Amino acid sequence: MRTAVKILLWLVGGLALLLAYWYWYLLGLGNAQEVYLVPQGFRGVVYILFEQPNGVPPEREGWKRIYRIPRSGVLRTQFSFQEGPGPLPEFFWDSAGQRRPLRYQILNHRRPPRGVYVSTIETGSGGCYFDAQDRPQEPVDYESFIVADSQNVKKFYTELREHEYTPSELICDITLTDEDSVKRF
Repeated sequence: MRTAVKILLWLVGGLALLLAYWYWYLLGLGNAQEVYLVPQGFRGVVYILFEQPNGVPPEREGWKRIYRIPRSGVLRTQFSFQEGPGPLPEFFWDSAGQRRPLRYQILNHRRPPRGVYVSTIETGSGGCYFDAQDRPQEPVDYESFIVADSQNVKKFYTELREHEYTPSELICDITLTDEDSVKRF
């Protein structure tokens, strides 16, 4: 009888640990909160390229990851890409260290919001298949999002979708340049 109770306790304990891990994963507690600091007045598409050896070293505030977006809109970071669900990201205007909230809005054509906001967060993996010396290249994990007002967010989104480049080709162009500039639409 004692052996059966021990086995039952081990099974219940194991199941409880499994459920706790599953709950932890679903809530995204394994991923850090991400904070995006966008330069005051920036409008356009932001690209974040992950695991860049010469990129900006990781910056944190407590457990939060900090992404300081340069005026060019292209951030190369040494952070690795976070897979799986996580807490909702935070967006701020950044002007000389002063932060003001910048809201995130899902693209809604029927009721566009007023003011400037962040929309259309995309993640993926892309880049060049070969470098300038025809050496094979690994794909680059990236995120992109749009910062615009309701009149221009649709324009940026449409131009991104209708542009002759695929997202992978855009990332390829970015990775081939030493500059932090990308063709703006």
